[in-house]
Amino acid sequence: GNFEEAMAGVHQLALATNSSLEAVVPLFTRLNTVGKDMGLTQKQALDLTETITKAIQMGGGSAQAAEDAIIQFIQAMQGGVLRGEEFNSIMEGGYGLAETLAKGLGRTTGELRAMAEAGELTAERVLRALEGQKESVDATYAQLPTTIGDALQRISTSWQALIGKMDQANGASAQVAQWLVYVADNLGMVKQWLNDVGDGFIWFGDQL
Repeated sequence: GNFEEAMAGVHQLALATNSSLEAVVPLFTRLNTVGKDMGLTQKQALDLTETITKAIQMGGGSAQAAEDAIIQFIQAMQGGVLRGEEFNSIMEGGYGLAETLAKGLGRTTGELRAMAEAGELTAERVLRALEGQKESVDATYAQLPTTIGDALQRISTSWQALIGKMDQANGASAQVAQWLVYVADNLGMVKQWLNDVGDGFIWFGDQL
């Protein structure tokens, strides 16, 4: 497909789901590859990536468990069927995804395990079921509170995208790195500056 559109879509997706590019890019890449055999478009692969990422986060597990679940899910889709160790990993670290898949198939999570043991959760069946849960997942995810960790991850993702564009344009990443070292070595000065800015906002608010 269109590489520039794909990367723009991945950046937007990572920001929308408070995810790292390191987690989102491999998932999209593999889904796009698997999806081609199913006749899925690049846009559909992006939508699936977003649905899966949100569903896993909805499970409420740790970031590491969610990352492990995504890795196992990718391996399952590449292998053509979700079962065994990959299925167990999703049940443990990405339970939100398991619940979403069960709903998409019209089954309970208990019945989902039986289907996995019988080898019935083929890649196409899984992806089609998840595709049909996009609206439901979007609605549920929109109600989740944004945590400080989410906000910091969004800053990190935006920063990665910005540095990538700057470096592509003029090789500026080395200069930025030097600037960051300077900031790190002079945090006391930065803290004072932030305090002054904060005092200024308070004064301005009092005047209003």
